[in-house]
Amino acid sequence: MFTNADIAEKQSVVVVPSYITDIDVRCFKCASVTRIILPDSLTRIGKSAFRKCKLKEIKVPENVVEIGEKCFSECTELTSVILSSSLKKIVWCTFYKSNIKSIEIPEGVTSIGICSFKCCSMLTSVKLPSTLIEIGNCAFTGSGITSIRIPESVTSIGCECFDDCSTLSDIYIPQSVKEIRDRVLKATNIASIDVSDRMVTGAVFCYCKNLTRFKLPLNMTEYYKNMFTCVSKLERIEIPDGITKLGEYCFLGCTSLTYIKFSPNITELPRACFCNCRFKHITIPEGITRLRAECFSSCSNLVSITLPSTLVHIGRRCFESTMLYLIVIPKNVNHLGVKFCKKCKNLSLIKLSQELFNELLNNPSHLKGTKLEIY
Repeated sequence: MFTNADIAEKQSVVVVPSYITDIDVRCFKCASVTRIILPDSLTRIGKSAFRKCKLKEIKVPENVVEIGEKCFSECTELTSVILSSSLKKIVWCTFYKSNIKSIEIPEGVTSIGICSFKCCSMLTSVKLPSTLIEIGNCAFTGSGITSIRIPESVTSIGCECFDDCSTLSDIYIPQSVKEIRDRVLKATNIASIDVSDRMVTGAVFCYCKNLTRFKLPLNMTEYYKNMFTCVSKLERIEIPDGITKLGEYCFLGCTSLTYIKFSPNITELPRACFCNCRFKHITIPEGITRLRAECFSSCSNLVSITLPSTLVHIGRRCFESTMLYLIVIPKNVNHLGVKFCKKCKNLSLIKLSQELFNELLNNPSHLKGTKLEIY
């Protein structure tokens, strides 16, 4: 086995002897080595073997069947890698925060581990093998890829797999992948996506700032927390009748959103659901009973809202920093959240029941200049 003891201090070029079969764990960690020649006899490279070293390129010999976790992690000068065709797995954090520009995963590899290429911001080209079955959580998070084709053999793509790949605008996901998991495409550059024939679990494309068109499964019953957060080019949304629940922050920051059609089966709007949207007018349909905290907060273009007779609860700061000039609070409302209309500078009139009138008189601090009218 080749160990750290076999390396001279500040040695920049290393030739590993031809009889060596294993490189020890952390062997070259933080070393000054910039170039290494590995023998054909080599079969295994240990965990963190080259982590944080100065290596610029590496060719892994054909007989190597195992590369340990974090092996080339944080090798910030590493730009070129050729892998062994004997490998079966790319394991956890193998190339995390390295500067490789392209990678061809050899045929025979069946899985790419968690965070394998995470934060490889210079990585623009990835070729995946036809033998690949599984891609782990965060495998390519924060990489520089612009397009990728997932092979037909793949059945599982982990959560956040392509999260924050801000230049990724083209992706092919085969039918063999039955579930699109949480934040898989978060903060990518995709403009359209059709996942109508898969199971969707989580905020698949939040922060996709160029997304304008999408298709979701018809059997979905819930739009998850943060599902459309900061999808800033989304102009209209028609929520299907099958949807019965919206998650918190669901449409937060959808700054182009001007039209919403609600599902008749939704009974409440959750926290910050439409916070910082830009529609001017909105009608909340009958059947909705609760508007949770900050629901329409910072909707700076909102000048009018119609509330349903079924409403019983208005959460704290629900209409904060809007341009509303009139709020008619339905008579069934029995709860007004703290500062529900704070910083509504144009608000001149609130119509409400006697009970709520008495309640607001006891806490008028954010109602300066606003008239209360009992009806």
